[in-house]
Amino acid sequence: MNKRWFFLLISLLPFYCQAQLQIGIKGGLGYFWFTKPDYTNAVYHYSLPSYSLSLSIRQRSQSTFNHGIEIEYTQRAFGVKSATGGLSGGNVYDFSYTVDNLYLHFQPQFVFGSRLKFFVYPGIYFGALVHSELTGTNHHWLTGNPLISVTDTLHGNANSYYPHFEFGISPGVGLELAVSSHFSITFETRFNVNLTDIAGNWQDEGHAKMMNLNANLGFAYTFRKKITESTEKSQEPAEK
Repeated sequence: MNKRWFFLLISLLPFYCQAQLQIGIKGGLGYFWFTKPDYTNAVYHYSLPSYSLSLSIRQRSQSTFNHGIEIEYTQRAFGVKSATGGLSGGNVYDFSYTVDNLYLHFQPQFVFGSRLKFFVYPGIYFGALVHSELTGTNHHWLTGNPLISVTDTLHGNANSYYPHFEFGISPGVGLELAVSSHFSITFETRFNVNLTDIAGNWQDEGHAKMMNLNANLGFAYTFRKKITESTEKSQEPAEK
């Protein structure tokens, strides 16, 4: 998955180079949570905020509409307790997660302003699980004679208890302040809504989604195109 994203990024570079190209890097913190349908009993504990690092490639043309793509690395840590089953048997989960995800964002932007720019975008993203840690217990039981009750202690990765693929929407807004002809300081906030089910790994039903609101601060470098000699002459005032 990661190699495919890399080759997709390289293939899109000529398209972005048709206008001024901007490379940006930023990092920040986020607040995330899982939706909880009324008929589920999962209890979540969010011990730490998420943190992220991003690399972006964006157009900066004279047009209001500009394309943008971004690769983001995010780490989250949380705990969940949940019970599933009925009269014949069930499971009781008590898990602590640390998950690292890599996301590819597509961000068609609307940009306003000159030295101080304001931009907004209705983004979408695809994500993959790249690293994870899971500790906790899975207690499962079956009624009968005799009663079967077994508790598994888990300590390892979360590959069997967390989705490997994510898809969602990620609208965002930001400010970009030019401090020189090439360098800018950026501030950006984004709201991610995961459209794939997360909680199916610790409850039979529920289809919980993950929400994430983050704020990022970073820097950007704009590669400005050189004005050709013919263009410069055409821009000179006509002689009287």
